[in-house]
Amino acid sequence: MAKSKNASQHHNNRKDHRNGIHKVKRKYTQDMKGVDQKFKLNLKFSRKNKNPSNRQIKKLQARKDNWNLARGMPQEPIVLNRQVMERKALLATRQGRAKLLK
Repeated sequence: MAKSKNASQHHNNRKDHRNGIHKVKRKYTQDMKGVDQKFKLNLKFSRKNKNPSNRQIKKLQARKDNWNLARGMPQEPIVLNRQVMERKALLATRQGRAKLLK
C-alpha cells in the first residue's frame, strides 16, 4: 500500500530557530569598475600593509637600524605585534593604565 503522508513540518520550525535564522552571507565584493585608479592602488597597498607580520617588522627594523648606524644615530628597540597587542590590552583596563603610567 502507498504511503499517505509524504511531508510534515512538525518540529522543523523549532529546529530552524534553535541557532537562529541568519541572512545569507554574500560571497562577492562590490564592483570597483569606474573608481579612480589612484584610489584603487592606494586601497590595494593599504590592505597589503595593514597588519605586518613580526618577520616583516624585524626586517624593516633591521633596515632602519642599518640606516641609523650609517649616520651615527642610536638604534630603536624592536616592537613586535604581540607587544603592541599586550599594550593595547593593558590600556583597555583601569589597572593596566595605572601600571603603565607608573
